[in-house]
Amino acid sequence: MKLQHPNAFVYIPSGEGIDLALSRTTHLSIGAHPDDLEFMSFHGISACYEKSDAFFTGIVVTDGAGSVKSGPCAGMSAKELIEIRAQEQKKAAAIGKFNALIMLQYESSDLKSTLPIDQRSWIQDLQSLFALCRPKTVYSHNPFDKHPTHLAVILPLIQFLQSLPPSQKPERLYGCEVWRGLDWVLEADRISLPLKEHEALSEALNRIFVSQIDAGKNYAEAIRGRRIANATFTNPHSTDPAPQMELALDLTLLMHQSPDQLLPYFQSMLHRFESELLGNIQEHLGE
Repeated sequence: MKLQHPNAFVYIPSGEGIDLALSRTTHLSIGAHPDDLEFMSFHGISACYEKSDAFFTGIVVTDGAGSVKSGPCAGMSAKELIEIRAQEQKKAAAIGKFNALIMLQYESSDLKSTLPIDQRSWIQDLQSLFALCRPKTVYSHNPFDKHPTHLAVILPLIQFLQSLPPSQKPERLYGCEVWRGLDWVLEADRISLPLKEHEALSEALNRIFVSQIDAGKNYAEAIRGRRIANATFTNPHSTDPAPQMELALDLTLLMHQSPDQLLPYFQSMLHRFESELLGNIQEHLGE
């Protein structure tokens, strides 16, 4: 398997062969930056942790050089920051007992391309990777995320998955929370992913990314708080279904549609939210 970027690498925490590891992947997460895998798809990490029949593989598309540089990283060069973020991500993969970690190492600007989907280098990397692995569940960013690099990952990813033959498509595609929560989305349009196990592992993974936390971004506590809030505020008429919860958009249907159906799909979701919101207001105004 050949990856396009000269600095791309594959890390197998168990030390086994790349082909073997990729071929047994059951859960795959594709994130824009180092730390996105842990922040948005702990559900998949937990589902595979120390299991003999479930294997979590993570793909990080960019090198993370565009992150905030403050605190101990303030005077670092881009090259130094890239190396630190790669080491943090490898440490997370080892502690989380990932099946495999693939760091594609593109610059964020590389993703903002006008090339056809199948001509983009990172999508060609996905083609090579999907030739070796057949994940049942794929996690990535959600299309309502406000980070432009996250959108530059999820939207081409959906189109790539649409292009796969049916035998190669995953069973499920989840669009997860990072730079925008999904608690506002109607329950019929989202999926709740309860986190009932491995809370200590979750805390350990969240705190690995010191280059970001010490730079003034308290991601560890923010992610924990969001997950607890998701569990508590998911339903006002029942007890919390789990100590923590991740929310996601179930994007599975989109893999079986065409690219021109993406925008109408998201517009209809927003329209349903608007209709319920305004309908509830009208009801209580007595109109």
